[in-house]
Amino acid sequence: MNMTRLVSVAVLSALAACSGDHGHRAAGRITVDTTPTTEILATAPDGTILLGNASGGTRLSDGTLVIADTADFVVRIFSASGAPVRTFGAKGQGPGEFQAASMLAQCAPDTVFLFDNRQDRLIMLDSAGTFLRSIPLPSQPVVMACSRAGEFLRVGYARESFMPTAQTAGTMYRFPVDLIIGHDTTRLYDSLPGYDPRPGGRMFSVTIAGGRAYVGLTDSAWVAGFDTAGRQGPSFRISGDPQPSTQEYYEHAVNAFFDQYPSGQGFDLFRPRLLALPRPEHMPAWHALFGAPDGTLWTQITGPDDSTTHLRATDSLGAVVGDVTLPFPMTIFEIGNDYILGKRENEAGEQRVDVYRMGGMGR
Repeated sequence: MNMTRLVSVAVLSALAACSGDHGHRAAGRITVDTTPTTEILATAPDGTILLGNASGGTRLSDGTLVIADTADFVVRIFSASGAPVRTFGAKGQGPGEFQAASMLAQCAPDTVFLFDNRQDRLIMLDSAGTFLRSIPLPSQPVVMACSRAGEFLRVGYARESFMPTAQTAGTMYRFPVDLIIGHDTTRLYDSLPGYDPRPGGRMFSVTIAGGRAYVGLTDSAWVAGFDTAGRQGPSFRISGDPQPSTQEYYEHAVNAFFDQYPSGQGFDLFRPRLLALPRPEHMPAWHALFGAPDGTLWTQITGPDDSTTHLRATDSLGAVVGDVTLPFPMTIFEIGNDYILGKRENEAGEQRVDVYRMGGMGR
């Protein structure tokens, strides 16, 4: 069954107004221990390199951590205590090799899926990191999200949408969004206006939690939810309203955009061009969505360049379960029922991957 819906921020807001403002219900108390239960440093005490560039990760049922490292194009496996166990893969096109790792997640319990968006395929690994098989995908750029129940969200996008110009500034690139369960594909959006290529402009984020798919636009305070049949329920608030953009904010967003690329490769030549563009109308109201296995929807309110990491948990009806603030910036990889997994940097810019335990979720 294919279901076609066109969405805009105005439509999302109108739907949410009909459903009521669930985002301000009384929230519970969620606690987080800021001393990590597992800590993986980039360099071991003996000088061994343990991490180059961690781009994604997941935590298995026994606490094992599986981390994609795009510096060496390997998958690194660590024990629950953070000790290195083994590495897997290499840069290439052969079985188990990859050229990018835009997603690493459990799309089945203790089965790891790595999405290589340069070769348009999913690579499946078992809990030991052993290669199982590759799954070819349509030959187009896509963004993927999945759940441990085997549900997938696929968002197609345009290759030309990456570097904005004076002609494309403010252009809203439109993408199809599909929900895939087994051999069934349900079209959620034919044409989602989900991407403004300017730094700090509109982005989209998708996730799956508890058998529901969520699609949001970062310049809106609202998110749309769908059941496994593709039926859309009432949209609800996940953050405060987006604030008007400022020139200071836009310059910061441009600098953050270039900080993710290595110096000396010519990317800085584009910095003056981006700074000369008109800035986006609004700053992001939030930055990313994450789904926990128990059905909790998590919204990362702050960005990776903020001084803290603020996360909000809501249930499937939009009621706020609680908020968590980590007193440092962090790139989130995964949020479980009782933990947060992600990476952060020390003052020297060296990476570390940490797991933080949560409590007080009322379970």
